[in-house]
Amino acid sequence: MKIASIITDVPVDPYKLRDLTYEYLYEVSRTLVGSYRQDLGLILSIIDVEPLQDAFRSPTDCRIYLRLRIKAVVLDVEANDVLLGRFKKAEGRFVEIGLGSFLSGMAHVNHLGDTRKYRFKIDPNQGRVTRTNKETGETEEYMVVGDAVRVKVTGGKVSSKLQFSMRGDRLGPIKVIKKKREEVMNRG
Repeated sequence: MKIASIITDVPVDPYKLRDLTYEYLYEVSRTLVGSYRQDLGLILSIIDVEPLQDAFRSPTDCRIYLRLRIKAVVLDVEANDVLLGRFKKAEGRFVEIGLGSFLSGMAHVNHLGDTRKYRFKIDPNQGRVTRTNKETGETEEYMVVGDAVRVKVTGGKVSSKLQFSMRGDRLGPIKVIKKKREEVMNRG
């Protein structure tokens, strides 16, 4: 996350131009929250708003616009970033992971964990994922809808869907990570 300064033109109500209040400018700039800017990333929240010039009429759509400088908190996600999210739903061979209200992505069944040791099965009707140990044949519940998970970004764009992986140390459902940590602590 970073704080960025954005200069943008936003449509305004012509009747409110006489009495430009900070509250109105903030309300107008709130329409940008949740949008993705190619040069910056995902806009999470607005910190400050400042008008830069007088309002002008657009020649293409005849609306009134105001040029604003907006200071905003921006999230730019890159490959190999590790993020904390929630298991939202299961669809076919994919699970959807939500990261707050603006950002989400998918993880394929082959990227849910160590596939050399476990076989993963997604049950979309019950909203859960189970894993079976290939050596012992034991089946256990791996995660259910609503569980907190740590994921690594493997690809995709913030503007659409990200691609996630839960393969690796300290990735996957938080309850499974804690269980592994307790097992290691009990051994030593």
